[in-house]
Amino acid sequence: MADNQQLYATIGMLALWVEPHGWWTFRHSPGEAAPAEWRQAQGTIQLIEGTGKVGRWDAGKLRPLPTQPPVPVVQTVLDSSANVLSSTYHPVVVTGLTEDGGPAVATTLDGSTWEGVTLPPEGEIGVLRAAVTRDDMWLIGERPDPRSFPVLWRRSGMANWYRVLADGTLFAAAPGSVLLGAGRYTQRDWVGIHLVSD
Repeated sequence: MADNQQLYATIGMLALWVEPHGWWTFRHSPGEAAPAEWRQAQGTIQLIEGTGKVGRWDAGKLRPLPTQPPVPVVQTVLDSSANVLSSTYHPVVVTGLTEDGGPAVATTLDGSTWEGVTLPPEGEIGVLRAAVTRDDMWLIGERPDPRSFPVLWRRSGMANWYRVLADGTLFAAAPGSVLLGAGRYTQRDWVGIHLVSD
């Protein structure tokens, strides 16, 4: 809570005074690309757009890792260390496709060595994404046909326990966790919920 908030503007910068907490400054970054500070805040290890390589932020630049993951077509990189619900398994998950279009996943602790994850074939997948909770990793295989249900894998190997809720949300449950996919077809926002008992 703040007692008083004041927004100030000058050329190229906004400043917010929040009493009693202090000042926040916001600088203008020209062009369409998000500023490096914002991109770096999304995770230390990320996909380098347009190259298909995985990189690490170093001195304000995203540089390719010397050892790339064993994922031929990288689609997403999830650095869960930037997430409040960071995984206890591996903080970085790279997902994508094999050369023949099958699902491909690799995990790492620091980007120096990679562990491949083998998934059972589940038909054609267009995009493979990862979602993590505190203790679980879920993989979401979105189909090329947006009207088809995605395939869901849980890190422990339990697969396809999903159903559609009354509002169209996809629901998958496993011991100790739930994965929800709100939206339509493949345009969904995914949330993982970790269940804790006393």
